[in-house]
Amino acid sequence: MKTYTKVVIFASFLASLILVISPNITAFTCNKKTVCNEDGFQFEHRICSSEDEEGGAFIVWSGNNNLSDMYFSEYKIYAQKIDSNGKALWKSNGIAVCIESGSQRYPQVCNDGEGGAIIVWSDYRTGSDIYAQRIDADGNLLWNVSGNHVSSGYLLFQAKSDNLGGAIISWSELDPIYFPNDLFAQRIDSNGTIKWGNNGVVICNATESQPVLDFFCDEDGNSFFSWIDYRNTLDSDTLWDNSDIFAQKVDIYGNVQWLLNGTAVCTLNGPQWLPRVCTDEAGGMIINWIDGERYQCFGQRLNSTGEIQWDANGTVLVSSIELAPYAAMMSDGQGGALITVGVSEFGLSVLRINSSADIIYFKEFYNNEDEILPLWVQMCNDGEGGAFITWTALVPSTDELDVIAQRIDSEGDHLWALEGKIICDYPGHQFNVQICNNGVGSAIISWERWFTTISSPYDTDVYYTLLGKGEDAIFFGNFYLIFTALFILALIVVTKRYLHQK
Repeated sequence: MKTYTKVVIFASFLASLILVISPNITAFTCNKKTVCNEDGFQFEHRICSSEDEEGGAFIVWSGNNNLSDMYFSEYKIYAQKIDSNGKALWKSNGIAVCIESGSQRYPQVCNDGEGGAIIVWSDYRTGSDIYAQRIDADGNLLWNVSGNHVSSGYLLFQAKSDNLGGAIISWSELDPIYFPNDLFAQRIDSNGTIKWGNNGVVICNATESQPVLDFFCDEDGNSFFSWIDYRNTLDSDTLWDNSDIFAQKVDIYGNVQWLLNGTAVCTLNGPQWLPRVCTDEAGGMIINWIDGERYQCFGQRLNSTGEIQWDANGTVLVSSIELAPYAAMMSDGQGGALITVGVSEFGLSVLRINSSADIIYFKEFYNNEDEILPLWVQMCNDGEGGAFITWTALVPSTDELDVIAQRIDSEGDHLWALEGKIICDYPGHQFNVQICNNGVGSAIISWERWFTTISSPYDTDVYYTLLGKGEDAIFFGNFYLIFTALFILALIVVTKRYLHQK
């Protein structure tokens, strides 16, 4: 055998050895840190910024370590705090927030304005109730060890800081066929005392269903709600044929401010989906939604008294969209809003509007030639007038979900490559991606990973990563693949020169 051939074989052997001893690094990209990787399901997680001088974030989730519990009867609530440098501060796999009998599910979290957090969940220890707990910056439980009872409601929607040390909590009761119906809210103060009566405030109890709700609180503690409403659905309509958008305002004392059962925002024929809300910085709200019949992105602004400010039934913001990505929206801090939309099957764009619905910019920030479909878009501000954006990407060839991210500047220009940054593309499904600003100009992204192997079909874990502003924020695991290829090439070149000199 010639010396040249022997060298090539030896180089190939070394390359194979490198690939074998580091398969998780060479084949995939994932700069992940662990929130919880115990056996069983760790999922339904949520994240929020700590909103204190030190920065960081809180992550809460529902966990069940019993692999044989197929009836979801033993879930408990756990939490972890991440500092501004991306370090988990509490013990491995988090602290227990509620481990009472029965099951605790669907946690929500918001900051308490003092470096701690208020955590809310659906609780099934005695029925279908909602409980809450407050924790300080060190993870100490500040209310009853079993949590404070908030309401006998069934489906918890969201919990948001009231900006006064407490939280506003929204939920829905269910109708006899188990579909969300009738919307309620409650305020709980910093001491864990409910403030809006024993049963909360009725946001809407109109006929038919109100299945999806979003809301925010302004600096004065006023709450602004918007939801999908089926009160005008005809008997001949199927479930998705016709739905409307309504809105309501509730003051800090629990007094409904607008029309009974809400102000009509859009009652066009056809389905109106996925309302998103943010402040208009002037005592009112901006609402964004998707028209499922016209495939358009709509918006509306309501002032502090609930009066429509833009076109009747909403202003068309984008005339042609894809429904799959789901829109995300946040305030631009200047009376307008940033909105993400899908304008092509495999792309995403960001739209910025002012308080008059004028378009300031409309720019693409993601497009992938490999036909990777974006889903479940989330965004947060970057502290410099731009935004961090993250989403899951469905890869059609594998039917698996990856986590991707992008950063845009104050002009809407994408700062990283148009295909985005790969956060995690490990085998299996990365899903339920969340994001928040960590208080120092960077972001924390969290997600759940479902291991779909036969050996562990019921194993789901929670991970996170710190996303910085620079191009080096994401570590690329394919570095070893590149190194291996260069190593083989260099060895072959050196061998050729050696044999030529001989």
